[in-house]
Amino acid sequence: SFINQMVFQDKLKYPRFCMCFEKKVLMGSDMRSAGVVTLGGYNPRILDSPMVYVQNIAQEGETRYKVYVRNIYFRQGGGQSIVPDRERQSVVRLNLDSDTFNAKNGGTILDSGVPMLVFDESIQESFKAEWKKMVGQEFTLGKLMLSENEVLALPTIIIQIRAHDGVDTSFDPRTLPNMAGDRDPKNPFDGLLAIPATHYMERNPSTGTYRARIVLDSKLGSFLGINAMEGHAFVYDLREDRIGFSESYNCKPKNSPAGLVDDDMFELPTISIETSTGYPVAPLDDPSYTVFNSPDRTFLPGKTQPRAQLEDANGCVSATCISFVTVGYALILMSLAVAYHRYRPRDRSKHWDNEVSGDDDEIFNNYGETEVLNPEFEQHIRHGQITGFA
Repeated sequence: SFINQMVFQDKLKYPRFCMCFEKKVLMGSDMRSAGVVTLGGYNPRILDSPMVYVQNIAQEGETRYKVYVRNIYFRQGGGQSIVPDRERQSVVRLNLDSDTFNAKNGGTILDSGVPMLVFDESIQESFKAEWKKMVGQEFTLGKLMLSENEVLALPTIIIQIRAHDGVDTSFDPRTLPNMAGDRDPKNPFDGLLAIPATHYMERNPSTGTYRARIVLDSKLGSFLGINAMEGHAFVYDLREDRIGFSESYNCKPKNSPAGLVDDDMFELPTISIETSTGYPVAPLDDPSYTVFNSPDRTFLPGKTQPRAQLEDANGCVSATCISFVTVGYALILMSLAVAYHRYRPRDRSKHWDNEVSGDDDEIFNNYGETEVLNPEFEQHIRHGQITGFA
């Protein structure tokens, strides 16, 4: 793969990369989202929940990333995060045969290129039945005229994914909201991925209607597409065969003064993760810096941990910025040189010092050109009749 090639060429220390997808939000009459890719690691400053790792079950040589979906839940009343908006929001587990659900592709494919959730047909009956109980209406793929509040109140879909084989089991998984914990006592370290309705309901700005971007009758297996990944940072660790994910509301690219994305991507530097510990190494010695997945497991939902700001964060220090500035200066100098060469003052004194030959009718200049007077004016000169002309 491209990442492995960069490692082999000593361009990356670790075969890892992070894809962070900004949370899709309603912006007036439209929904907007964006994202960034980081090679070699990820930036802990963008995490809004702990990073949990699940097993990449793709076989060696396969080009797609696959996970094992163990359970799927509906949370009544919606909510944008895995952390409920309020207490006593009921959560219902769908009737899912996990082996059948994951069988057709050797797992559930995680692919940001798929624009929707694609579920194996084995879940269709249970999905529709629980949807009707919770929403009060039949699930439909047709157009729906909904208000923003009605969309926010639709169930949040929660996906339980099998934990990485080497997961750290030295702590209590009930302390992390995006681990199964008491929800599945047999598999408490499994990761939980929340998909709010604002991600799986697509709005058409021209009509103001919504349509569910969910397939329930797939005969080609199950896929978690881009609407499952929005609002999250996904870390792909090729060496350890694991995929980490965390909620992220801060993965916004750094804009240059011209409005273009700078190659630094983030306002703060990317942090590398040591393989031996699995924890990020802070580039600055700052005692106030807290990492979500550090051994103390400190977690404050929706809070950003404090840390010293970089000096001159908006300075031109990236390779792209410096290159553009250099090329810009070169173009300016070239333009000035061309303009001077074209419009510089010329000495025309010799033009008027030409010697006149015996023929008074012709005056030769230095360029070999002949200046001919107006014939009518010339006739008056010869006859000594210099009068005015209309």
